[in-house]
Order: sequence, then C-alpha cells, then structure tokens
Amino acid sequence: MWKIAILLCIIILLIYLFVRHSRKRANSEILEFNEIDENFNEFRHITEQMNRARTELGMPIVIVHGDDIMNIMQNELLNIVLRNHERPPRRRPREVPAEDFLRNMERHDDDSQNVHQSEINKLFVKKYNRLVELYSISDDVCEQALGEITYAAKKYINDDARLTKSQKNLRNKRIMMVLDKIREGNILTSISLTAPPREDEILALVWIRIQSLSENENHTVSLFDNLLDCAPKRKYALFNDVVDVVDRIEQKYSVVCINGRVGRILGSLTLIDSDSILGAPEKDINTITNEAYAKAGHVYDKAIADYKNKNTTIRPAQEIYNTSATTPEETEELTLFENHIKNSIRDIITQDYSDILTPQKLSEIISSSQSVV
Repeated sequence: MWKIAILLCIIILLIYLFVRHSRKRANSEILEFNEIDENFNEFRHITEQMNRARTELGMPIVIVHGDDIMNIMQNELLNIVLRNHERPPRRRPREVPAEDFLRNMERHDDDSQNVHQSEINKLFVKKYNRLVELYSISDDVCEQALGEITYAAKKYINDDARLTKSQKNLRNKRIMMVLDKIREGNILTSISLTAPPREDEILALVWIRIQSLSENENHTVSLFDNLLDCAPKRKYALFNDVVDVVDRIEQKYSVVCINGRVGRILGSLTLIDSDSILGAPEKDINTITNEAYAKAGHVYDKAIADYKNKNTTIRPAQEIYNTSATTPEETEELTLFENHIKNSIRDIITQDYSDILTPQKLSEIISSSQSVV
C-alpha cells in the first residue's frame, strides 16, 4: 500500500509541475514582451497591437472585455497573429551568394509529433489510395490477414535467438496490445472524411502487399518492428521501479494514438518497397521546405544560364543583373529576366509539392524561395 501511496503522490506532483510549467510557457510564448503585467491597461495595449496586425491581414478585430482577455490570448488564431505571422521575405543582398542565402533559410526543428503534420498525412493518404488501387479488401479478408499477422508476429519473436525468454514474453505482450487495439476497427478520418477506412483494414492491406512480393523478409521485419514501436514504454522514469512492482503490461507500456499506429504501419513499406508511392519517405514540413530551397537554388542557376535577351541590342541580362540597369531598355530587360527566374522557381516547386502542401504553405515557400532573385 505504501508503494501505491508514493506512486500517487509522485503522479500528483508531476501533474502540478507540468500544469505550472505549461502556464508559464504559454504566457511567455504567446506574448513576446519583456514583462507581462496582469493589469487591464497592459492587456488592452496588447489587444490593440493584435487588432492592428489583424487589420493589416484583412481579418476582423477582436473586442476584449476584462476577464475574457486571457482566454482570447490563448486562442490559436491570436497566437498566429502575434507570434507566428511571417513577414514578407527579405530580398537577397547582391554580395551574398544565392546558395548561402537559401541555406540560411533552412529549418531544423525537431518535432516528435510530426506524424500529425498535414504534409505527412497527405503522403499517407496517397499510400492508402495506392494500396486500395492494387488490392481489394473485405471483412473476411481483413480477419484472415489479422490472424496471419498474429501467428507470424509471435513466430518472428519466438524464433529470435538473440532474445531471452522474458524478452520474448514482453515483446509478445506488447505486440498483442497493439493488435488488440487495431482489432477494435477504429476509423481514420484523417485519411478520408467521406469514406474513412478502419485501421484494421489498413493493416490488412499492408500485409496483403507484403505477401504479394516474392522477396518480403525485409518488409515483414519492418512491419513487426513498427508494430512493436506502437507500444513504447511509458515515460515515467522517476518511478519506473515502483511501476515494475505491478505485474501488468499496461502499467509499463502504452499504445500510441491511431495516427501514430497507422503512420507506423504504412511506414513499414518506406524505402524498401519498389513502388514509387508506397516506398516514398515521409517528409515533415521542415524537410520539404529545405528540399524546396535546394531545388530553388538549382533552378536559379539554370534559369540564369539559359536566359536569352529579348532585346538583343543591349547588354546581356545576366550582366545587367550583376551590376545595374543604366537605361530604360535595360530596366525592362532586367524585369523580364527576374520574372523568368521567379516563374521558373514557382513552376518547379508547384509541380513537386502542390499535392502534399496546403495552398498557403506552398505560397509561403515559393515566396521565400523567390526572394533569392
């Protein structure tokens, strides 16, 4: 009993510290000011700044009354306007090489929840649609596939000579936790709102894909490893010893959310499947942005090299671009030259990313990439 009491005390303390930290972090992140004074005049000043920003964006203003102010300040839209509103990209100074300018704009954030990003989800949708295009699925087929997966997964674990008996037992329990959750047949609305598939159907389709391949050992291992990864150990390092006293696997391990499960299942085919869609790697927004900047750099170099003057009686546009226009004719040619480069950058980024990026994000990346001109 005393161990359980200690455990409860630790949980309560951690929850208190987490809530306290979250409130402080929310206040400091949403309002990027030196100090936040809890008086109405200060809040009113902040609200006026917010409304000026909203007006510039063509958005309606927000009228704030006393106690409502903190709730509004924590609103996601307010956070975007005050903290994440991106200014128009600055133009590249001529003395800075284009490659260096684009490289300095790259993003390298670590997002542990990237499976929820819309860009990655769009790729999952493409993979699911590809599987549906290749194979048919029914309740009977689904049930048979899950039975085969259960048997094969246990065999895969029990035949691994590197594992001890207790390790095999633990892995079997973890993978059964995941399969039992998948068997509930929860639907995934992030794949489709009109006809959302069940996650057991998605797992069955991946299994059917694996079984259709003549050489599928790597695919099978990848699937079972990813299913195990769906039940990670709980991050309660401070009291793992106390939890270990309770002989219940659910106390030590938890199953990730449905998006995490389906992402891992579909990800089992990544980089090892010969199909260009099924084998495509998942890319988060930072990876896509950096990749787009790199492509913009190549397009920039090629567009400059390929451009031919419309007005052949004046200096080459490349020379004008690297110095300055001295006549109206040169100014006109320079405008055509710069538009040629910008349009080339726009076309390649639109071609490669329009199916996985939202129009707003696509526009932001194109605009930033074009600032190299």
